[in-house]
Amino acid sequence: MAGILAFAESREGEVRKVAHEVVTAARKLADAMGTEVHAVLLGGPGTGAAAAELGTYGADKVFVGESEAFAHYSAEGYTTVLAGFIKEHGCDVALFPASAMGKDLAPRVAARLGVGYASEATALEVEGGKVVATRPEYAGKVFARVGFTGSPAVVSLRPNVFTPEESPKTSTGVLCMVRVPSPSCPLPL
Repeated sequence: MAGILAFAESREGEVRKVAHEVVTAARKLADAMGTEVHAVLLGGPGTGAAAAELGTYGADKVFVGESEAFAHYSAEGYTTVLAGFIKEHGCDVALFPASAMGKDLAPRVAARLGVGYASEATALEVEGGKVVATRPEYAGKVFARVGFTGSPAVVSLRPNVFTPEESPKTSTGVLCMVRVPSPSCPLPL
């Protein structure tokens, strides 16, 4: 599946604004890399009804894990599912929101995969076919550019930096609904 994985955060069956930001950033990065955006949305029953809106912001495919087990965030459960999904299907870059959930989840996924992680990115670029993230350090007094040697590059994106934009690719989006019975079971395809 090489491409850009965008973790789409939801709460109480609703896709959060930060998910739109992450998918928008993923779309721009995917266009620069010549690949696709695959959004992963986990949530309780009814979450799948909101999945189609991710295509509006540029997701080529949306994978939905809909189960009562995902109704409330579980660090171990979500980490197991996302790391398993990435191991099975692969991706070049995995993007997460730097929300409370994303700040907990993204480094866990990176550690489980044994790859690099950059937090709170405020910009993403492609140089030589690889992603480079810009992130603040020392309370925003300086900015560091972070490159990655391994794959996937795991990056959390600072909220309210990447403005959600509707994508002209909306009509080519594919929606894959996957019902998952347990957070310990990776999303099958």
